[in-house]
Amino acid sequence: MTGRARNNPQFDRAQLAMLGEALGRDELRSVLSGLLAEIAAIMRRIETSLGQDDRDAASRACLVLRSTASNFGAARLAAACRDFAGGIVRETSVPARLAELSDTIDKTLVALDLELGDALHKDEFALLYQPWLDVGTRRIAGCEALVRWRHPTRGLLSAMQFIPMAEESGMIAQLSGWVLRRACADATNWPAGVRLSINLSPEQYASDFLCGAVVDALDFTGFAAERLEFEIVDPLTTGDLRKLKLNLDELAGCGIGITLDRFGGSQWSLNDIRELPCTRIKIDKSLVAAVTTSARDARIVATLVALALGIGLAVTAEGVETAEQAEVLRGLGCTEMQGFLFSRPRTAVEVEADTRSKESRQAGRVGEPATHEN
Repeated sequence: MTGRARNNPQFDRAQLAMLGEALGRDELRSVLSGLLAEIAAIMRRIETSLGQDDRDAASRACLVLRSTASNFGAARLAAACRDFAGGIVRETSVPARLAELSDTIDKTLVALDLELGDALHKDEFALLYQPWLDVGTRRIAGCEALVRWRHPTRGLLSAMQFIPMAEESGMIAQLSGWVLRRACADATNWPAGVRLSINLSPEQYASDFLCGAVVDALDFTGFAAERLEFEIVDPLTTGDLRKLKLNLDELAGCGIGITLDRFGGSQWSLNDIRELPCTRIKIDKSLVAAVTTSARDARIVATLVALALGIGLAVTAEGVETAEQAEVLRGLGCTEMQGFLFSRPRTAVEVEADTRSKESRQAGRVGEPATHEN
């Protein structure tokens, strides 16, 4: 496993959040400024957990910090978050009995890294599938594969809680290969009209082995390339754009679909639609959440839908949680939707049962509570 430097790295002001906002420390704001304002709320949640008389607070804070770092794809941000957590203990008025929290966080991270290395061999990973629906037929059009870690003591962990560690340790290629093979094998039991979507890690974008690994997985499982899609996040995390385009072109040449995820809520541009062989866009859930309260956001969604459909791209609205949102989106021309309104993430067996049952015209119980996160 990789070691973690104790020194505070230097950061680009345009890339870092006001991590010090939760504590109001000027010196932190001068170093860690300019990132998304939502990080301040996360840090306040951490500070709240630190005030509890609970040894598990260290683990919770640790996981939130690593989750925060994962959103920006940088190991150095993870290190900064860890040092910042130590600063909370050293420079604020939390009880003295929590003064060892910084060391506990380090120990927790090391333990999780070691456990992660064994998790694949111990068969502790599992896949769930988040359906998206064709709103015209009310049937499942496809499912997005979501990896989970069934940790023996911490319970079911979402991807954001361990993928950063997998990327940092170099395990991501092995884990991604497992996800690809298992998901394709699971989806072979679904009806031919149901597609499978898999999220690519930024570490895979420029890999020389990506296309070979995909072809091998398809050959091994017998899953049709035309039913497979890969979702990629915004280009700020792609690194080598030239290599990314070459890989995506090769995948598209095999008949595999390419989805631009979080469109309208990240840094995707119209030029990316021109340059990359994308077949679908997923409208970001921040826009979806606002369609019922903001006429401006509703017009933005309508424009994106019309643009995509006009050039032959499929469109999926993600994060649909209310019937009102679904109705507005349908009126704006959106024909495919994904969200807890329709279904929470399900096992492969549950998806198979839903898609093969003549009575499964809804892919889920409307209003079922959201018990998992993407």
